Amino acid sequence: MAAPAAAAVRWTAPGVGAIALALLLCSCAAPRDDPEAYLGDSLSTVETVASYVATAQLTASAVRDGRVFVPSANVVLSETMQSLSDTVSTYGLVEPPDERSPMRAQVLDVSRRAEDSVFSTLTAVRRGDTAALDASIDRLTAVDADLSSLATRLEDPSGRSGG
Repeated sequence: MAAPAAAAVRWTAPGVGAIALALLLCSCAAPRDDPEAYLGDSLSTVETVASYVATAQLTASAVRDGRVFVPSANVVLSETMQSLSDTVSTYGLVEPPDERSPMRAQVLDVSRRAEDSVFSTLTAVRRGDTAALDASIDRLTAVDADLSSLATRLEDPSGRSGG
């Protein structure tokens, strides 16, 4: 009898992350007059999206290598996809302090590519399509690199840190 109740109150790491991000951004779903606060929201979103992409990469690699059962991977990827979509939608509600700023478009562009890549991964896993799974892992890797590059630019918007 205890098992159904326990299953009904199951928390997942991606779900908890999406809730935390939603709570963080809920206070700023109106226009964001503070450029620094908006920059922080943008960076937080990019980092959260990168975490979901990493989850999808690890899961897809584990499926490809036969280290995880497909039904388990399906659950992980479905929950990751839902949390990722929630994160992107929440960020999309935040108005930037300057409509001309390219930051919002850049964050949404790479985040939506992440959504597409995670969805492709989920589809490949469900279909058992190894060629599509390999291609989706490559797409996730490319999106991960783009997220990392964007995070670096957001951390140093002046571009003065050098390298």
